[in-house]
Amino acid sequence: MPPRVVHSLAAFATALLTILVSNNAFAWVETTVLAAESRVELHRDASAHIQHKVTFRVQGGPLRSLDLSVSDRQIAVSGDASLAPAADSMTPQMPVPVTVEQQPDGDVRVDIDEKRGVHRGVYTLVFGYDVDLLQAGGITRDGSMLSVTWMGPKWPDGIDNVKCVIAVPASPTAPRSAYDPHGPEAGSEMGAGPVGSYLTTITRLPEFDEVALIRPHVARDEVVPWSVRIDPSAVGDVNDPRLRAPVSTSSAVALPPRHRAVLLGLAALVAIAFSIVLALKHRQVSAASSARGVAPRPLVPFGIAARVALAGPLLGAGLAAQAWLTDPNPGSIAVLAVVALTVYLAPSARHTPRGPGRWLPLTDADAFRVEKGKDPAWLDVSTTSGKVVWALVTLAYGGAVAAIGTVSFYHAHVAALDYVVIAALFWTGRKTQLPADPVRSAAPILRQIASQLRKSKAMEDTRIRAIGRLPTGAASPDELRLSIRPRHSLRGLQAIELGIAWAHGAGGSTPLFQALVRVVEDSACHDALTPRVPAARWLRGRESYERVLSVAPPLPTLEHAIRLLEALSNATCEQAPAPSQATVRRRAPKPRQPRASAPSNARKLCGTSSRTSNAGTDALPLHTTW
Repeated sequence: MPPRVVHSLAAFATALLTILVSNNAFAWVETTVLAAESRVELHRDASAHIQHKVTFRVQGGPLRSLDLSVSDRQIAVSGDASLAPAADSMTPQMPVPVTVEQQPDGDVRVDIDEKRGVHRGVYTLVFGYDVDLLQAGGITRDGSMLSVTWMGPKWPDGIDNVKCVIAVPASPTAPRSAYDPHGPEAGSEMGAGPVGSYLTTITRLPEFDEVALIRPHVARDEVVPWSVRIDPSAVGDVNDPRLRAPVSTSSAVALPPRHRAVLLGLAALVAIAFSIVLALKHRQVSAASSARGVAPRPLVPFGIAARVALAGPLLGAGLAAQAWLTDPNPGSIAVLAVVALTVYLAPSARHTPRGPGRWLPLTDADAFRVEKGKDPAWLDVSTTSGKVVWALVTLAYGGAVAAIGTVSFYHAHVAALDYVVIAALFWTGRKTQLPADPVRSAAPILRQIASQLRKSKAMEDTRIRAIGRLPTGAASPDELRLSIRPRHSLRGLQAIELGIAWAHGAGGSTPLFQALVRVVEDSACHDALTPRVPAARWLRGRESYERVLSVAPPLPTLEHAIRLLEALSNATCEQAPAPSQATVRRRAPKPRQPRASAPSNARKLCGTSSRTSNAGTDALPLHTTW
């Protein structure tokens, strides 16, 4: 072959090789993801629709397919996928249809339905698919709420400000980010998750609640978990055992064996101590009840021996059961049984007939002296010693509960509820629940009234003293009253007496004041008081010629009783205005007979001034013949 031909063939081969290499350079393409946004719409059947919006830049070209690494498996592509130029793209093009399908390795391939593909520019890819989050393990129980977690795609390069919006069906409790420590309040908060920080925005809508999560930066090949906590009613159509609330018989935390042994030992000591204390309580209640002439009235009508034998062991067993068992009900039932064995009810008052007696004046020292009880009452909160002991026991019990709380918060709550045993011990069987004593209970009240009446300017010329009823053959009175008589009283006034009747109830005795105005029939005082009290009903007195007006204050208080006595004292004084003839109906005066000449049957019916005629009448209400 001639040399000229050889050189020509070599030049032709070189040119052909150059052309082939240049064609390969035109096929170079590079994609860079600029932004990524996902939206997860959760349905009530726990299925979810995932929608991706990816913005990327294409260099070179043409680009005919794109692979995205997603974490979801077994997806069902739904909706129309599209590829469109971004708003800032310099290459105006119409939206390009694309086809999305999942590869065997799990990645999603996006095939661009364009013969020539897409060339240089910025494009936005939108596609979506459905996935079962419950089957994929994305919905789990988290206490009283459900945790919904969706794993985002993995990107080949780092991206800033990646956003994921999780929309859940509306529910009573607002959803919240699993990384937000501030709770479900709407607004923007920054919370720290296990893989970085999240900016959270919660929006509540009529049909959906949205939680927008933004990661400031996602690293290369990083799989980001997007997690929220929702109300279980948001997926109410799901009946899966894995989403049900765990059934717990108790929230108790098992105590360590060492602490449990200490509590059991304390329970045994408490059982012994409580049996002794209950016996002392019964002794105090019995002494106070016998002094008032009544019998103790326990809630459980057992003898003291049976109640002591049952209460202590039951209390120890109840405390041990509460410390040992996870179910507090058996121990609590035992503690309530101890309360029932400890409680005392208010005894019923006994109304017994009284025999004849004499009303005699008493000095203030004899009438108003306070006799201190000989028997101690340090288990009665109505006494001073009982208040002190109760306060000390309460403080010690509170310290014990606080010490238990350092070991087990649950057992501290149970121990605090067991305080009801101490309350039953100190607050029942009190002296204030007993029927009132006509002398000892009335003495401090009448002493206070007498003191205030003597200080009153309206009662300066009034004689105020105490009178007592002494039964025949007795040395101490069985009833106490105040006797009031103005020095310048109207003719015929015998005395104004203030007595106390007692109303007995479950909470104790309540004093009811009653004033008795004793006058001579048809006297000036009798005629002056009749028009002043139109509804007055005069009753028979101790003598045949004596009439008594019974008046009660509007309210059973000391102030109203004092005002009533001042008004009666003023009305029976000589300074009181004389009644008009139009309002007074005078009776024809009857000739008075001396006391010795009174008929024997009248004296026998009305008695004398020093003796009661009706010995079988109770002291409630006050009787005018006493």
